Amino acid sequence: MEQRKPSDSTTIGKVAAHVPDLIVYGDFSQELPFIESFDGVLLFADISGFTALTEKFSTDTSLDCGAEQLTQTLNHYVGDIVEKVLIYGGDILKCAGDALLALWRVQRSQMSDIITLALKCSLRIQKEYGVRETEVGLKLQVKIGLSSGHISKVVVGDNKHQYFLVLGQAVDEVRLAQNLAKASEVILSPNCWELCNRNMIEIETIKDQRSVKARYIKNISEIEFDEFFWKCTEYLQHYPTGENNSILRATSTLSPNDELEKSLRKYVMRNILKKIDDNQPLEYLSELRPVTIVFVNLQFDKSVSTLDLCKVIHDVSVKISNIIHVFSGKINKVFTFDKGCTFLCVFGLPGDKQADESAHALDSAFKIFNFCSKMSMKIKIVSIGVTSGSVFCGIVGHHARHEYTVIGQKVNLAARMMMYYPGLVSCDAVTYANSRLPHCFFEELPRAEMKGVVNPGVVYHYLGISEKPMIGQAYLTKERSEYYHLLGREKELEIYNSSLKGFVGSTVGRVIIYEGLMGYGKSKLLAEIAYLGQEAGHKVIAMEVTKINVQQNFFVIQTLMAMFLGIEACKSDAERQKILQGKLRGVVEESYYCLLNNIFLVKFSTSAKVSEMDHETRTEEMELILVKILQKVVERNILIFVIDEAHFIDPASWEFLDDLLSSIPVFMVMSLSPPGRQARPPCVSAANIINSTKTTYVQLRELKPSVILQKACEDLRVVSVSRELEMFLIQRSHGIPFYCEELLRNLHLKNMLIFHLWEEEEEVDDEWEGLFTNAIPSKTESPSSSDNELYICTIRQNVKLQNIMLPPTLKGIALVELDNMNSSEQMVVKCAAIIGLTFTTELLLHILPEWTQRKMNQTLAALVDSHIFKCFHKRKDSQKAQSQEMPSIELLVCPGTVRPIGQVSDIRSSVYNQIKQEQLVIQCGVMAFCMPMLQEAAYECWLKSQKKALYLKCASYLEGQAHKCRCCGEGDFISFHRHAVEMMLESIESQENISEQHQEYPFSEAASLIVCTTLKRLKGPSFEGMERKAVTAEASLSSTCSPESVQMTSEDITTSTFSKKLELLLPQDIEKGYRAHEMCVRLKKPKLDYLVLCMLFKALFLSTRYQDCVQVLSWLEQLAVVEETIIGMACFFSYCLELLLYAGFSFKSFKECLEFIQRNEKNCILMTQNSIMLGLYSSVAIWFARLQQWGNFKEPFEKARRLLRRTSASFFATSGFCRFLECEILMLRKHLEERPELVRETRTKMLKDLDQVLSRCSTRPICYPRVYHLKAYILLVLGNEEQSQIYLSQAFQL
Repeated sequence: MEQRKPSDSTTIGKVAAHVPDLIVYGDFSQELPFIESFDGVLLFADISGFTALTEKFSTDTSLDCGAEQLTQTLNHYVGDIVEKVLIYGGDILKCAGDALLALWRVQRSQMSDIITLALKCSLRIQKEYGVRETEVGLKLQVKIGLSSGHISKVVVGDNKHQYFLVLGQAVDEVRLAQNLAKASEVILSPNCWELCNRNMIEIETIKDQRSVKARYIKNISEIEFDEFFWKCTEYLQHYPTGENNSILRATSTLSPNDELEKSLRKYVMRNILKKIDDNQPLEYLSELRPVTIVFVNLQFDKSVSTLDLCKVIHDVSVKISNIIHVFSGKINKVFTFDKGCTFLCVFGLPGDKQADESAHALDSAFKIFNFCSKMSMKIKIVSIGVTSGSVFCGIVGHHARHEYTVIGQKVNLAARMMMYYPGLVSCDAVTYANSRLPHCFFEELPRAEMKGVVNPGVVYHYLGISEKPMIGQAYLTKERSEYYHLLGREKELEIYNSSLKGFVGSTVGRVIIYEGLMGYGKSKLLAEIAYLGQEAGHKVIAMEVTKINVQQNFFVIQTLMAMFLGIEACKSDAERQKILQGKLRGVVEESYYCLLNNIFLVKFSTSAKVSEMDHETRTEEMELILVKILQKVVERNILIFVIDEAHFIDPASWEFLDDLLSSIPVFMVMSLSPPGRQARPPCVSAANIINSTKTTYVQLRELKPSVILQKACEDLRVVSVSRELEMFLIQRSHGIPFYCEELLRNLHLKNMLIFHLWEEEEEVDDEWEGLFTNAIPSKTESPSSSDNELYICTIRQNVKLQNIMLPPTLKGIALVELDNMNSSEQMVVKCAAIIGLTFTTELLLHILPEWTQRKMNQTLAALVDSHIFKCFHKRKDSQKAQSQEMPSIELLVCPGTVRPIGQVSDIRSSVYNQIKQEQLVIQCGVMAFCMPMLQEAAYECWLKSQKKALYLKCASYLEGQAHKCRCCGEGDFISFHRHAVEMMLESIESQENISEQHQEYPFSEAASLIVCTTLKRLKGPSFEGMERKAVTAEASLSSTCSPESVQMTSEDITTSTFSKKLELLLPQDIEKGYRAHEMCVRLKKPKLDYLVLCMLFKALFLSTRYQDCVQVLSWLEQLAVVEETIIGMACFFSYCLELLLYAGFSFKSFKECLEFIQRNEKNCILMTQNSIMLGLYSSVAIWFARLQQWGNFKEPFEKARRLLRRTSASFFATSGFCRFLECEILMLRKHLEERPELVRETRTKMLKDLDQVLSRCSTRPICYPRVYHLKAYILLVLGNEEQSQIYLSQAFQL
């Protein structure tokens, strides 16, 4: 038989590729549920290894491929098997990725020949694809079972969504036959063996089974089989023959038919149809995506007839579809086996991601469980398993026949939980945690050994919201740690303390509201505030509200008051009543006690006075009682209410709180999500509180990098982490503590972290900017049981952190944002993600597919209005965004400005705001993502081939923009487009100041880009080494002089002053340095001038021209102040200390230098400048050592020592090395005099460091005299005067 070739499909053909021939050529006129019976042969293939492969691609960071290569690997294997089945005339009924069900529908009289045909197909599959090695070292294997007999097709659903399944003994037998098979085997069911032509099949019996193992087909040659094959195709009604025998399926040639297409679309998910309608490749839907899986299994009584079974499945399918549709859930698969029916439902597929996905899935599962449980006469057992996590979601199969499916460990776990925990709704620990539902809605289940599942974790029984207790149970879920203080929120706590002090003596309430996105640490901040209030002796009531509470009338006040009165933990109404009587005595008339019956679930007798009240009066009196109770407490104590997630407070509780704040002095602290992130606008009372003048509204900002690193060490319980891990956490967490936690959790779960002991002798290679000078508290537990052992954390070998995708929790948060956008907004966000966190609108328009400027501006305006993007209008804004330092960390305290529900702006105002936003976008040339994680998630949505195509478009745009000035020629291509933004803004801003002479020889953005790129790319851990390349690029590409003179001067300076010739310290080279400075001033190139001045100072200092050094220092100081360059200021003070220590006079006093270091040592820009900080710390230590102030000496010396190993060799770093060595010599001399027992240890360390300094100075001969002088001094201190003189002589000779 010849191989079949694919053909292009029409729209109806593309839809039909998702549906089997059994449906395509079926009857659509029947009412549902519809049953059709026929005879046929079934092939069931189970493919093992897919789950392991999915986990491999999702966890192995050495694989820079992701979903795209996984899709290709799966489809190459499954596609080959599907193609073989289609060639042999089979119809693919189900293709679930790791399982495949095929049908040969024939008459009873033709069954024998078709069994032989199906067996031949199975044997060919096993021969060619039985075991396949993948490129990542994992095996894919297939097991096949065959059965034959009577089969029933059942169609269920409604007018929107329809599903089909097959029932019958043959269906049950094919699954049992496959279960008996081993890898590369084909098993025939008993009925199949009875109906086949036994003379043609060689078999092997299976012990204690009626099924048999087929070995091969005998007594037939290949030519004879070809004749037999074509004879069999005559039995197959829709097998492509004649003119169509070159295609795999006849459906590929279907003519357009609106009615047929409409019927077929009901069997395909909306997500798929949208891609087909947009004519987009279906590969766009393939990705490793965090979803929530819901497996529903119904077990029926064996006495239930097929007709009744179909009706029940139909009713259940319609109900499930309606329930999960509210939360954008989808039924992905429906299948039956052995009097059971299983539904695979998925929440969070592409385009369907929602916030609170896990809670929605649990809620849906419980509703489904209740509905099915009521059908007890027909359904014997209902079992539901719910899991959350990353799985492969995508198209699996062949282009002619494929299905959208989900594959992964979490899918398997949900299926196993459904079977091992029957009769209930079970969920895994991830779903439990992600749902953020109160613990009382769950019950931990005993551990069960589940087949194929290793370490499933804790499994919970979901009890449902209807089972919740009515009182209390709303404590803060984030507990304050007794070992660690709250990091990075000192200013927020200061606001609380100052507000509380100002509140004392007030007659009305005060409110502090902390606003922040999820993960900013609002809950931990409130837990800290609650602790501080209790420690100060105040009455503190703290609670956390959840999403379900917004629907529960007066829940928050009920809970607060129950906790206030101490009845939240009471188990009976009698116990609550007894406590209330004691609390209310003397405060409330006894006849009014009964007004609290409903709110506190007690049974006080209804008095005559209360019985005469109407409902409204009773409510008012009940609220007055609550106010009186609180009033009594505030007379003698400060009362503080702490409410986390306050945006979930119910309207009735908001109204009570609004009245309460105006009547009695209660101090209230709340946390809120930003208004744009809340599910609904606040009610009137909530808006009143937020906008009140008595409310302090604080917007939380990101944490500083130094705080993120300290938090990482505390979370890991180590004293330090590796530099590689530090950079990863800073860059990927974006200063958000929850992101840092999830990144660490993800690394730990994937076994990528290594913990090892830190020994006293070992350098802590990973401490950054003296971050952990203040040691972690001794109570901190390390990974070891010993409290005295300190650990450091590093990354496992061969782990590539740059290939690690977002953890499922973080990706899920970002995908909620992305999926809730319209298609135009999604396209803009995804294209912008290719460019980077910051992008230019011109480049974005270039890579958008056939977009107009107006369309892009309108979409960008909508995204800015939705706080997805933000505009930059000033150079400094863009610099701040692109800087390695985090976005603005400054605390923002502002008045609340929210519009309550029911208040909407008029149409004129809305249109005006829209036009204004569009104009803002038009004026804005540069934009950035507000939510960096969204950029990462959107970037990961592209396949590798798509990224490549878009990068080529970016390159083509940049190539067109890149050129030299007119006098120097054009055509150079400039790479690193993401760094272009800053220089573009700089050139735009400086246009007003450019003289006419300068405009005559303009330098392009491409020229500026070279300089910018060189500076950024060469920075690395320090800025050393970049001067020569920067000056080369800048001097050759930009000048106000003629091009020829600029080029000659630049080459001269580059090859002399700013190369190793500088070390010769020739007067003419210093003179050229002055000329370079003059050129930078004329060109208005402050960054380049800063580098020139640094090099010039070093040359002058080593030439002992100290008066000239002072002049250069004054220029450097002025430049650093004007440009606000922290690195420039650091170099300036380093040189001041150098003059102070070695020239004997001061340009700046030591006190000023020390204050600068102490004020800026934790600046996240300086933390990359190891050589500068090494020199600064060492200089300070030398100063204290010379003054014999050894107590002050220790701290800067230790900080310098930790930087030593991380500082790379360079001209700038050499002076830092030498200064540190001098510190060690001074300390050695002190130990010789005062602590002889430490001399040996100090000497060993010092000689080791000396060798290290010598090796790093090997490329800098100019430093040899200083190093030899220090070595001579060491030998002299140690008493070896003769050897000391030898090294001293060598120093003088050099």
